[in-house]
Amino acid sequence: MIALFVYLYSTNSSLITIGLAFHFQVYLKAKLLKHSDVRVSLFEQLDQSNITYEFRARCSTSACQTKYVTISNKMNGVWNTTVYSNTPAYTLSVNETFEYHMLVTSQGLVTFLKNVFLYTLSTQMSFANAKYITIRGSIAVEEFSM
Repeated sequence: MIALFVYLYSTNSSLITIGLAFHFQVYLKAKLLKHSDVRVSLFEQLDQSNITYEFRARCSTSACQTKYVTISNKMNGVWNTTVYSNTPAYTLSVNETFEYHMLVTSQGLVTFLKNVFLYTLSTQMSFANAKYITIRGSIAVEEFSM
């Protein structure tokens, strides 16, 4: 197990220390409790100025009329303009359990949602520098592993 400690720093977020290497995998099985953003972020420092990877299932209104998935990164406080953004990829439903996987490969950080491949994020940032992972959203975590 790579996680050294876990603690809640807000009502909807968990911070876990990590160490990434090839074939490292993040697995999350959770139930969406209400429409909101669901995020998984890997970052270097607690100020989050360098985010190596961020998966975000976005829901912009309470009725979730505008929904899409983005996968990106942020370097020195600036978000990468080359991102994955896909509306049909948002397949989350309230009170439904979903699975999320992220795998570190030599090609990049590979993302799956509900067992469907979404995107491989290749980045100039070294994933080995990522020290923390956060999971945020209105979700009930059923299973989490690294």
